Amino acid sequence: MDPCISVIVPVYNTAKYLPACLDSILSQSMPDFEVIAVNDASTDNSAEILADYAARDARVRIVCHEINKGLLSVRLSGVRAARGKYLLFLDSDDCFLPGFLTMLRNAAEKKHADMVHFPLVIRDRNHTLSPRVIRLAEKRSRPFARELRNADIFRKYFVENAYGWSAVQKLYRTDVCRKAVENIPDQFCLMAEDFCFYTVCSFFAEHYVPVKQTGYVYFMDSGISSDRKTTLENFLERQSPIPALRIVRSFLEHQNVSEDYLAAFAGQEQKLFSEYALRWMRCLLDKDRTVAFNTVFAQYDSCCLFTAMRHFFTGRDEHFLELLTGEDPEPVSCPEKFDHIADDPVLDHADISIERWRDWQKLIRENHYDGVILAPDSDMDRLFWDIRAVRDAGAAAVCRREKPYLDTLEQQDLKHWLIEDRVLRHASAVLTPDEDSAEWYRKRNCHAGISLDHILPPQRCLKTSIRMLALEKSELKSAYYRIDPSDDGETFVPFFRKLDHLFRKLPAGFRKRFFGFLGKTYNRIFGF
Repeated sequence: MDPCISVIVPVYNTAKYLPACLDSILSQSMPDFEVIAVNDASTDNSAEILADYAARDARVRIVCHEINKGLLSVRLSGVRAARGKYLLFLDSDDCFLPGFLTMLRNAAEKKHADMVHFPLVIRDRNHTLSPRVIRLAEKRSRPFARELRNADIFRKYFVENAYGWSAVQKLYRTDVCRKAVENIPDQFCLMAEDFCFYTVCSFFAEHYVPVKQTGYVYFMDSGISSDRKTTLENFLERQSPIPALRIVRSFLEHQNVSEDYLAAFAGQEQKLFSEYALRWMRCLLDKDRTVAFNTVFAQYDSCCLFTAMRHFFTGRDEHFLELLTGEDPEPVSCPEKFDHIADDPVLDHADISIERWRDWQKLIRENHYDGVILAPDSDMDRLFWDIRAVRDAGAAAVCRREKPYLDTLEQQDLKHWLIEDRVLRHASAVLTPDEDSAEWYRKRNCHAGISLDHILPPQRCLKTSIRMLALEKSELKSAYYRIDPSDDGETFVPFFRKLDHLFRKLPAGFRKRFFGFLGKTYNRIFGF
């Protein structure tokens, strides 16, 4: 006889938490369930733990992936193996509270539900989160306030954002999930997997039932949801929402949904790429950020990414160009000669905006320009995004410089010189006022020359690159402790450094505001 509920447990290197997770399921008062543990090629002793539990309890079934395929593929395998009338997912570092399955079964059977949505119990395993953060997370996990049927289930979630997409917060009728699985390709997808899976499930569901009772304990401090530093390879493979977004876009197009759903998809894109920008800022090492940035821009719609990055960094203490660090190993391509080039064209929109981005697209495509000469611009942010917009439209972005390459360093400071360097390395070519400057940019991996007829390819100099990375590292370190001068004189940096060890763990934004205030007070007291 088939079980009533299938509990699908994705397992990947979670041996530390796995016994507690499995015990919380097997100790449920309702006996009519099965556990499907999908081992996604774990390299710790998770396989041995699963084998031991399966040997002691026939309700535990094991599905093995020979290679690591990601969370989406794991859940698809679990759905295919499920024999229960209903199923739900339990992450292997989380657990159930007693009586949880009985409550879910009763709610589903009473209402004949396709989906039962329950709130989470949020816990902090390492005691690093404030009570306020936990309360807000639990509040965000609450279901929609009333039952939904048919198209309203999808619309309330996808268009109106009335409730969340978390896959682990729902009990599903298994045949709804199987229908969803038929429309989801089996490919590696780790980030935004819940968004992908639940979007398709909600499209096919016919009856959504919310409940107030809790029973799923979600630990916020473990797994991919943390902000740990990671390698470039892991970041690009395991923290990108692009695979999930492509699957959902393809699904919506095949279902011939209306324009408001496609507009809603654009909004979902922005939310996911804002999360991606946060991870780009926090999780990558300084040396990897430029390569990661260029890689994602080569993989997805540049206009969408531009909007997300601008929205994320607008109004933040962190400056985007200061974070765009690291050595980019691939020079930007540049044609040997130009057939039709625009020299400093005037656009309708002067400010950095999506309208200015589209101005570039329209200008280049309507006039069939193969290159655009960008005049010197004191606004490095605008110059940077102009370069990206021109390149995205299919033309070469050529930056004209009127002063020698060391001028910014001599006239301003190291920070501004490094930012200028980062910006120009994204250009297709740099026009310089003298040959020494052209030689410098060529050593920085750029096409450069004193005129369009004398642009030479990069002559990458490892010594120059190492020196620049050392300067970049020094500037980043000093920027961490920098306090901008107060209006009435010098800062109290010497005093600040004496207290440095007490305050270095404060958030950057708060630290700068707080010490800026103390600096002004200090200056007034001592007459600076």
